[in-house]
Amino acid sequence: WSRGEFAAAASDYGKALALGHSAADAYYRRGQARFLEGRFDTAAQDFAKAAADRTDANDKAYAQVWQALALQRLAQPLPAPLAAAGDPKGAWPRPLIAMVGGQVAPEQVLELIARKEGDDRELALAEGWFYIGEFQLGSNQPDKAREAFGKARAQGITRAAEHAAAGFELQRLGARP
Repeated sequence: WSRGEFAAAASDYGKALALGHSAADAYYRRGQARFLEGRFDTAAQDFAKAAADRTDANDKAYAQVWQALALQRLAQPLPAPLAAAGDPKGAWPRPLIAMVGGQVAPEQVLELIARKEGDDRELALAEGWFYIGEFQLGSNQPDKAREAFGKARAQGITRAAEHAAAGFELQRLGARP
């Protein structure tokens, strides 16, 4: 995954499932690999399974954000339970689901992030720019997506999957990560 070999990563996560690895984690990571590989249909299915298997509400919400983005790329509406999980003023990352569902604009997500403080703000800003970039790609706005991915990378939170994923997306868009 970290080398951008998404087909191999998806296969490895499938093997991890067969070997009894945490289903929620394996589905989530395999979904990310499939998403970045461009296999949005199977990615959406993996994210739905990851969300269903998550006991932590925050972890569940991240899987739902990715699921919503995969469905957006497929030009499919969000199912009612997923749309209901998005809350424009809810706990992070629920505003991102609301953004993909058309309840808030990216600028409003950034305004919500600006209200955070310290490390929470910095992490949410890095994540927010990445997910805004994905939303903009799904909305056929590659120039805005490129800018958002660049801002996600500029936050410098290198341990976050979103940092690496933003770099892969920038490469795919022909920009320097």
